[in-house]
Amino acid sequence: MMKNNLYRAGILSFCACIGVLNIASAEVLGFDNIGGNNGEVYDQHTEQGFDVDAVRGDWFKAYNFGAPVPAIFTGPFGSPFISTFEVSRTGGGLFRFLSVDLSSNVNPGTIYDFVGKRGGSTIFSSSGTINSINTFETFANGNMSMIDLLSVTVTPVAGVGSNNADNIVVDTVPEPASLLVLALGGIALVRRRR
Repeated sequence: MMKNNLYRAGILSFCACIGVLNIASAEVLGFDNIGGNNGEVYDQHTEQGFDVDAVRGDWFKAYNFGAPVPAIFTGPFGSPFISTFEVSRTGGGLFRFLSVDLSSNVNPGTIYDFVGKRGGSTIFSSSGTINSINTFETFANGNMSMIDLLSVTVTPVAGVGSNNADNIVVDTVPEPASLLVLALGGIALVRRRR
């Protein structure tokens, strides 16, 4: 009987953990609330519980081109610098980086770098080239590790006059270790009630 109760408790805890996974959902940071006009300087904004901060180069608000508008673009227009923005949860906390939409006006054009960090240590780093011309490509992140800071850097090559970024997709699904703690807590609760 006791074994059956523990088995049931384990199943219930597992189901509760799956429920937690279903509650967490992806958030799209689409720069919807940045306000202002095309070409104004973009420094930072908060959206869906995340902070997006321009930390390197020059970023500007894009109301003439986006997926959909608004978006942000690097500058100065015609000769953009290497530019970086960072994403973190407002007030701290872990999240996963799923994808971002990027564009360039030359093919092959801009080189992108994604760096995910947790506690100051690099958890993942990947790079590639934007191959589309004046259209957004979605670049997915293959590493689903939880991080507390995402850095996206775009490095233009000769001839690139503009780089745009939009639709940063993130989520806050708990790590397996967190789910295990939830499951063990459920088992302990059932055992304590007995």
